Amino acid sequence: MPTATTKRPHRRGKTDTVNGRQGRRGGAPDSARKARRSESVKRRRTVAAQPYFDVELRELWLGDVLVKRLDARATNQILMLTSFQEQRWALRIDDPLRPKNGSDGKSRLRYAVFNLNRHQHPEHLIRFSCDGSGRGVRWDLARLAATIAK
Repeated sequence: MPTATTKRPHRRGKTDTVNGRQGRRGGAPDSARKARRSESVKRRRTVAAQPYFDVELRELWLGDVLVKRLDARATNQILMLTSFQEQRWALRIDDPLRPKNGSDGKSRLRYAVFNLNRHQHPEHLIRFSCDGSGRGVRWDLARLAATIAK
């Protein structure tokens, strides 16, 4: 008959009395799981091609794949992509849009991000999103480089 010290709790985050670890029963500790996840994201970013925005032609490229061609009237989208390019495609940038009288900055940012995600030539290789504060934009690869190579 097992004693109280050999039982393992079924809830996440409690200490496993047999192994003395935090996290799921029989699994890795939460910190190790988060480290593996962040390594996976870093690996995916290095394996996949880096985006490139050609300001003169107003074209967004991912490796040798044309993702989106912008019209000259898409000034907010051009401004955002130029900002990403200048910051070497940082994961998050501050809102690059200029304030306009009588318009809400958060809704302008949301609308510009919405339009960046529309009409990408191969279906949504790059995904843009607001950061939740209304003051920044994020980007992420929607598919792995292996998918791009096909």
